[in-house]
Amino acid sequence: QSGKSVYLRQVALLQIMAQCGSFVPAEFACFRPAAQIFSRIGSDDRLETNSSSFMLECEEMNYIL
Repeated sequence: QSGKSVYLRQVALLQIMAQCGSFVPAEFACFRPAAQIFSRIGSDDRLETNSSSFMLECEEMNYIL
């Protein structure tokens, strides 16, 4: 576990906070406004197919885009 999914969620939350004009806890942050932000709720691994949460998120993102 290296925290890839946690990192991606954190970046999305910071983007939302920045667009709302909220405080972003960083020494420096540079965000471009995003027209859409997609979210996935859940953090299940699929042990039967040896798929991590990160891999599942990538597959779902590929399907969405």
